[in-house]
Amino acid sequence: MKESSLKRLFRFVLAHWPFLLLSTLAAFFFVIFNSASIWITATMINNILIDFNEMLVENQRLASLSELTMNDRLKLFSNSLLLRDTAISTVSAVCVALIVVFSAKNISLYIKNITLSIVQYRLIRILF
Repeated sequence: MKESSLKRLFRFVLAHWPFLLLSTLAAFFFVIFNSASIWITATMINNILIDFNEMLVENQRLASLSELTMNDRLKLFSNSLLLRDTAISTVSAVCVALIVVFSAKNISLYIKNITLSIVQYRLIRILF
């Protein structure tokens, strides 16, 4: 009796586990960088709309709190990465961070798509 298609497919998937693992890791990094891109874009809009001195006062207030919520921790973390001495240098740092994060996000998506395409084309070639 012929072997079932499901068993053949499972054997094929196991044979190409490195590509599938790389694709999964790339998808994971894509999600992380996509979330970071949303956060940094919101930070940039916030930096443009809010007075820089108010932002510094808010950062000092957050740093002096003993108990922080998760949102306050994220604000303090992003401010430690992006907040500079002047408003222009802060916006410059945010722009550089945006470029880096969007580039990493797109590279991760590209790697995920390429590795899955390799597996799909091999599957088509073997099954048909």
